[in-house]
Amino acid sequence: MYRVIATVAMGLLATATCHAREDMQNGVYIGVDGGRANASGACNGAPGGISSCATNGTAVGAVIGYHFLHFLSVEGGYHSFGTYDVIGSPAFPINGSTKLSGVEVAAIGNFPIGAGFGFITRAGAAATQVKETAVVVGYGQSVSQSATTAGGLVGVGLRYVFSPQLQARLLINYYGTVGNSTTGQAKLSAYTAGLTYTF
Repeated sequence: MYRVIATVAMGLLATATCHAREDMQNGVYIGVDGGRANASGACNGAPGGISSCATNGTAVGAVIGYHFLHFLSVEGGYHSFGTYDVIGSPAFPINGSTKLSGVEVAAIGNFPIGAGFGFITRAGAAATQVKETAVVVGYGQSVSQSATTAGGLVGVGLRYVFSPQLQARLLINYYGTVGNSTTGQAKLSAYTAGLTYTF
């Protein structure tokens, strides 16, 4: 009985290894993605009298990386997380905008599920810039300030393999708290869909 179990286990392991080798090609890859970013808490502490304050933006980015051992990759990238506007009112005639962007590096775990699908994990570090500009309505005078926050990032997602070179992936990434006491702080996350191509 134990011999049968061992034989079946070895067969499953060989099959999984075979699929991993079929759907992941080692080498350099590039990728692009886009989706939605959320800056939770960005409007906390906003002055009274404003008419609107945005916490969602458009995320777009690009990555370059290298596949190792079919199940491990390392990649670096740049992302813009969009512009978040604060609109004043007659009682508070100041409009503001905040732009979020950052660079990151992460280790990627690739785990085949079957039928071309796989599970992705991400862990690494990111440096995120918060750049704010405020304009007094009717006067055209503006004030700008910025802050860069370094911290960790974690993410999970799914991928689908079209070919050994071309893959699609859906990712949820969490970047932690960005900004400081001067710019204000928010908890940044991004929900993206993208493609990668391995050379």
